[in-house]
Amino acid sequence: MFKSSLRRDVVLVVLAKVAILMIIKNVWFDAPSIPENGSVRVADHLLDSRGSIPEGGPRWSRKALSIYHACSSP
Repeated sequence: MFKSSLRRDVVLVVLAKVAILMIIKNVWFDAPSIPENGSVRVADHLLDSRGSIPEGGPRWSRKALSIYHACSSP
């Protein structure tokens, strides 16, 4: 079936790695973990009353400002 020992070795290593990964997946990731008050925390984050833009507007770097002004000038 395998013409060279290198091909056989590669196939065996890949199969061993896949088997190990399947075992790890079945042991550690058998059920999703649901954080306590997860939906409340997400809602608080999404519906934050402070707004996403800080006072004074967005912070721009000097390079971004120079590119913005260069592109917006006539």
